[in-house]
Amino acid sequence: LETAPALSSTGSSLTIETDGDYLIVEGNENIKSVFPDFATLSFRINNGSWLSMNIEATYSNYVDLSSYTGTVKVEILSGVRSQPPGSELIGAWINAVYSSPDATIFRAVNPTTLNNPIVIYGDSISTGANATTPHGGYGVLLRDNITRDVIINAKGWDSLNASASDDESLSALCNKLLSANPTTIYLAIGTNDYGLATQTSSSFQTQYESLLNKLIALDSNIELICASPLPRVTEVPNAVGSS
Repeated sequence: LETAPALSSTGSSLTIETDGDYLIVEGNENIKSVFPDFATLSFRINNGSWLSMNIEATYSNYVDLSSYTGTVKVEILSGVRSQPPGSELIGAWINAVYSSPDATIFRAVNPTTLNNPIVIYGDSISTGANATTPHGGYGVLLRDNITRDVIINAKGWDSLNASASDDESLSALCNKLLSANPTTIYLAIGTNDYGLATQTSSSFQTQYESLLNKLIALDSNIELICASPLPRVTEVPNAVGSS
């Protein structure tokens, strides 16, 4: 079962049903050399506790199901995404899942339609990069505790200025955020605009207003939840003189 591009975003979920003795999960990561702790995926069996799966480079990992009887449900989460300045996108990806030869049942059971989806737009905090494990990020925790679908559109180092510095990139960002037809977008962006000094506070305000206006113009029914940028340090003027 090939998964790409379905698991292209942080915390994307793939659910498999099988009666086989094991699964083989294959994929690749290019994040370990930069952030060693983030070279990991998460999985759980029959809605049990989340478990971590350490991966390296082009990986092929074994998930033992031999102690279970009947059809088993296995949910697998893709890993963290990040893009340091001047770098390509780095992260942990799932490319394919294979069943054991004894399986008579092997199928993906992800829904074909989304349930009242919420999209999170943010940076490393929203990816779960600073949580103990990828499944400890607030987006996955939210998904586990509400009946709505949650899509995490976030990557480490991201800022509003990096994503929407001109009309073309603003349109591309808004189209991406609205591509899953969400009813709610949670905007958790801005801490890197301050901390990485990507722009002045007045420029950030102008870009943020443009983002809100564009989203509403594209979907007048969208609910927007705007979070104040999280403080990084005791607030002092940054490298471009803004606080």
